[in-house]
Amino acid sequence: MTITAPGKGSASTTEGSESIVLVAVRVDSVSAVPLDITYAVTGSATADRDYQGLPGVVTIMPGQRFAMIPLHAYVDSLSESTETVVVQLTSTSSATFVIGAANTATIQILNNGSTTSVADGKTMTGWDLQTVRVN
Repeated sequence: MTITAPGKGSASTTEGSESIVLVAVRVDSVSAVPLDITYAVTGSATADRDYQGLPGVVTIMPGQRFAMIPLHAYVDSLSESTETVVVQLTSTSSATFVIGAANTATIQILNNGSTTSVADGKTMTGWDLQTVRVN
């Protein structure tokens, strides 16, 4: 059983973008019953503030070889550095399926660069997109 994010285990999205990063959980053979895979979510990003919280379990349906974990980044007004969401497979509902070495996917949430401040009644907005790759 492996987990992958687009881009060889690491993917990125920009906060507030319309795109959703799909993290794939794959098995080598199909199951006749639903297979629940539990995962832990860590990283520097904060659930329900930087991204939509994840339930911590994904189900591969009978006859299927994969399931997707969707990650949607929220927009905020903070100017901050790139944050990460790390998804790591922790257990399965079947002893037949063993979690392999490729059990972690990292998603980077890039700052959209939009900050707003008020000075003398004026609103100032700036854009700066920075991409950082973490291996």
